[in-house]
Amino acid sequence: MRRVVVTGMGGLTSLGNDWPTIKAAMTAGRTGVRTMPEWDRFSSINTRLAAPVPDFTGADSYPRKMTRTMGAVARMAVFASERALADAGLAGDPHVVGGRTGIAYGSSFGSPQPYVAFAELMTQGASRKLTATSYVQMMSHTAAVNIGLFFGVTGRIIPTSSACTSGSQAIGYAFEAIRYGRADIMIAGGAEELDVTQAAVFDTLYATSVSNDTPARTPRPFDRDRDGLVIGEGATTLILEDYAHARARGARPFAGGDQRLAFVVVGHRVGGVEEFDAALQVAAQVAEPAQLEERQQAVGPGAGGLLQEDLVHHRGLVGPQPVQGGAELPGVVRRGRHRQQDRQQDEARSAAAQMHVLNSHEERPTGCHRQRGGSPLSGKRAGSSKLS
Repeated sequence: MRRVVVTGMGGLTSLGNDWPTIKAAMTAGRTGVRTMPEWDRFSSINTRLAAPVPDFTGADSYPRKMTRTMGAVARMAVFASERALADAGLAGDPHVVGGRTGIAYGSSFGSPQPYVAFAELMTQGASRKLTATSYVQMMSHTAAVNIGLFFGVTGRIIPTSSACTSGSQAIGYAFEAIRYGRADIMIAGGAEELDVTQAAVFDTLYATSVSNDTPARTPRPFDRDRDGLVIGEGATTLILEDYAHARARGARPFAGGDQRLAFVVVGHRVGGVEEFDAALQVAAQVAEPAQLEERQQAVGPGAGGLLQEDLVHHRGLVGPQPVQGGAELPGVVRRGRHRQQDRQQDEARSAAAQMHVLNSHEERPTGCHRQRGGSPLSGKRAGSSKLS
């Protein structure tokens, strides 16, 4: 198995386009959320909040021939990738166009404006806004395709479109492409363009914040008085690279390689056990034997694996897992007598969760019938315009 490292980063957000600027804003408690008066004409939308990238002009210097196929989401993705490649020391490098560099990039969907042209065609029979590049701008894989065209990438291209996980899924696919020898370098990340249609998706689910008069105080995801989410935009690109390849060209890894590895797997109740188990196995395979031995010595005999901070533990559902070489990789490692107690509690929780699932299956009525009152989305709750 090949080791994967991060050798470059680039992005743009509502708080800034580089880490020093973003860090300063976060330290000062500033937010990128603002009120959107231009949305006032959309009377059926309750939220007036968003986090736009302010005055983005990074793609203005690109040749017109290259930008004809780009909507805003593609321009931001290309800009972030350009910065990431420069950060990795790969700007203009022959490796990028040599066939062993690929792209894995995600977006929920492309630029919304070209949809207007197609809607005009369907409703009026003709559209003067429809052009030869309308589809390329609106397709969900527009970011990945335009990155490839702009930088001349000839390796594998993997577009991902899975809503909020589009970017993280792309990074996972990029990691696997390098790990299994399909590529040496992968341009990976995600981008989203702000548009009222995206806010409308969540607004109709009563999931958006309507604290329209206090944009600096929302969203508040862990607050008791939170009232919903806020849609933003931006792009972030990571350069993933085979460790040996990066070392041979003198690149500086930001993460991976000899750094600690963490795998986060999202699952639901009992169904998440298998997913997290698989992540633990991946972590054990990727970590070098010397790393496992170092962790073993740090936590003492019998602990058998990685420290708690090395892996994200889905408490209550993950038990000890075997690792190559006969070692044991516990779901969580704690020193002293608390470790055995944790395991017993984990087993009890897991058994209770499985019993709950079995009981729910037994009690489930046959057929599929909607409860009286229709969909829970058919009307808003009294006294609240949104659900967070």
